[in-house]
Amino acid sequence: MNIWILNHYAGAPDYPSTRHYDLGKELVAKGHSVTIFASGFNYQKFVEERLGHGEKWKIQDYDGVRFVWIRTTPYKGNEWRRIINMLSYAWRVIWVGKQLEERPDVIIGSSVHPFAVFSAYILSKIKNSRFFFEVRDLWPQTLLDMGALSHQSPITWGLRILEKFLYNKAEKIITLLPYADQYITKLGIAKEKIVWIPNGVDLSRYQGVKEYDGGMSNSFKIMYLGAHGKANALDVILDTAKMLQDKEMNNVRFIFVGDGAEKSSLIEYSRNKDLRNVEFRDPVPKNEIFKV
Repeated sequence: MNIWILNHYAGAPDYPSTRHYDLGKELVAKGHSVTIFASGFNYQKFVEERLGHGEKWKIQDYDGVRFVWIRTTPYKGNEWRRIINMLSYAWRVIWVGKQLEERPDVIIGSSVHPFAVFSAYILSKIKNSRFFFEVRDLWPQTLLDMGALSHQSPITWGLRILEKFLYNKAEKIITLLPYADQYITKLGIAKEKIVWIPNGVDLSRYQGVKEYDGGMSNSFKIMYLGAHGKANALDVILDTAKMLQDKEMNNVRFIFVGDGAEKSSLIEYSRNKDLRNVEFRDPVPKNEIFKV
């Protein structure tokens, strides 16, 4: 089976967000062909990393999983240009998909944002392929819960229409969230269409990890590894660190590993609170996480 996956933020092995690479590698081992369409723009460092000057798109192979890197409009932080970046991926991925003469059996549109999923639907019509919808974030509900949109906003209204349209058109709805079916079925979607496929663990990544020797250090370390974004609410952990420091519980340390739009403000917040029990580290490739 020839499978195309449209995920704006998909990452290769040396990058975060490797869900589709990991799944793709397993599918390739079972005899399937997998192509992942992703942006070459690093949305954590806000730089173009995959494409050279003048390149609009290119193909690279990672362990049999084919990546198609697409140039998208650059941006800095969570500003209006990020929406332009999303839309640039949405229309360019259709254009690039049309350049490839092959016909995929299945096209999976994966949110973070729904525009990528809509592009997957359009390409499925062009290529006469089956269309699946993978739900990573519930748009617009996630934005409503975070206070980024109001229920009365016309943007919310438009996203509701697009959301329900894509749910209805999809042959299958894949969700990473274990109880997302409770939300989706309220929109009139049959539960039988929905399947939960959470992120898995590639045990081969543990190879070479030094075994724990059973020793205890002088401090109790709490480590966070992942994105430093608004949705991650890491300021709550910093407030906890401040409470412990005020109580002179100096044997507890908080270590943050990763990057994101909120990292600089979190570091500044930590300095303003004079937090001596907090440490920020640079992001590491996924295959280095277990060593960290």
